[in-house]
Amino acid sequence: MNRAGIRLRCLTSFWSGFAALIGRGDRFFLVVLALTSLTVSGHVAMADMATAVKPITQFQKTRMTKLIRHQPDLMGLMAGTWAGAFDADVTSREGAITFSSRVDRNLWSRLRGSWGSSGTQKNEYGFGAMGWHAYVRPNLIIGGMVELDYLSQVRGGTNKEGQGVMVGPYFLARRTQQPLRFEGRLLFGHASNRMRLSGGTEETLDTRRSLAQLKVSGELKYGVTTLTPNIQATYATDYQKAYTDSSGARMPEQGIRLGEIEMGLSFRHEMAETRRGDFTLIGGGSMSGSSTDRFGNAALVIPKRDVGQGRVNLGVSYQTDTGAAVVIDSFVEGIGAERTETYGLEVGFDMSF
Repeated sequence: MNRAGIRLRCLTSFWSGFAALIGRGDRFFLVVLALTSLTVSGHVAMADMATAVKPITQFQKTRMTKLIRHQPDLMGLMAGTWAGAFDADVTSREGAITFSSRVDRNLWSRLRGSWGSSGTQKNEYGFGAMGWHAYVRPNLIIGGMVELDYLSQVRGGTNKEGQGVMVGPYFLARRTQQPLRFEGRLLFGHASNRMRLSGGTEETLDTRRSLAQLKVSGELKYGVTTLTPNIQATYATDYQKAYTDSSGARMPEQGIRLGEIEMGLSFRHEMAETRRGDFTLIGGGSMSGSSTDRFGNAALVIPKRDVGQGRVNLGVSYQTDTGAAVVIDSFVEGIGAERTETYGLEVGFDMSF
């Protein structure tokens, strides 16, 4: 009677179900082999997909992070402190150049380029912005701006390159009752990226991007001391549609969302005046936090993270009557961060024209 019956043996359990041998007598169907094969194949496909999208996702995040970092500060347009300037810092292996034009007929521009190399690694980045605005009211400015950015990364046989454009409005406002200034922008655009991985073919893909930013700053004067509180919040996205790569594989959609907020308080205290210039004590502190979110296949590569850190600085500046300035500033940053704190001393020379 037992030989004629159907027997079931449970072998092991999986997260997706269970495997068993089913048969009559001593003959069993190898159901467990099929189930195990499907489970392993699913893990292999997931690992292959993560490997394929990893360089794309990392490049997206790097570009958007740099785009946020290089957004021009427009508060000077309302305060009347915007001035033309040129700064260069070049060594044998790396360099950075920054140019800012004067405001001419409400038209302004700002450019920045940086490059560096180490062994088989090479990085190049360029950013440019141009805008025009109108005074709707004495304390309200509304304008439009165009931004262009370029990033190139070379690592051995891997080459990543991308260029993008963003367009949108911006505004500047000032309250007459209180010394508060507001700045906001909303930009939309796209980016074109080309990637050649080591031993592979060249891939070309496009993404859609957006960026929103809001700033609030004030200026409180107490005799020879000036306090400047500020808050800045930024939110940016980069979205890549599904596409078919050169090998015929279908790459699903993916994207990232970056959010940042900064809060700080800086001060300036006039110490002494001389015939040739003025000495000023400078310093302050700030706290910043950032959030990285992802959707689609980007979730396989970039974990969701929320981090924060603090920074304090103290220094002195010497402003000459010709417009030149020498700044010596000490700082401690990384307070409360996951990594160790860093500290240092910066010495700079600026000249406006």
